[in-house]
Amino acid sequence: MTIAVPENYARWIRASCIKQFYSALLAVEHTHVEGTKRETQDKAKWFELRVDGPVFNEQSHRQFICKVDVNIACSVVGEDDAYALDRLSGKAASLFSYSIECKKYGTGVGDDDSVIGCLSLIPGPKETIAIANFGLVRFDTELYQSTVEGHYRMHFKVEE
Repeated sequence: MTIAVPENYARWIRASCIKQFYSALLAVEHTHVEGTKRETQDKAKWFELRVDGPVFNEQSHRQFICKVDVNIACSVVGEDDAYALDRLSGKAASLFSYSIECKKYGTGVGDDDSVIGCLSLIPGPKETIAIANFGLVRFDTELYQSTVEGHYRMHFKVEE
């Protein structure tokens, strides 16, 4: 038996996550979306937005649960301010909301911006939003990095 994962749902869910975070991050610093052309060579600070998943689990016929991880890498190069990376990480963490409305974004057949569901932030036993500070990761360029991560879940039914 195979899982009948709807063809466009992965794209729609990823696009909805990117739409939720991208413009808010861009208002703070340059933002790169994983999977697009990287243009960070001349930047001193930037975000990298990554969406892992969705991972689909069909609970019963056409009833699904999907999980998505949203990860924002924060990068600072050659900064004298010891808290510059913490400020960037804090701003990224403040942008995580309890829910992300998922819509049929795109320009193809069936892409009509209608709502397919709502991703909800999964509360963890210890944390809901996790910040990991890696510190200096490249000595030659003085690149400091951290990540901010949240995990989301959505229940949905696909009509036949």
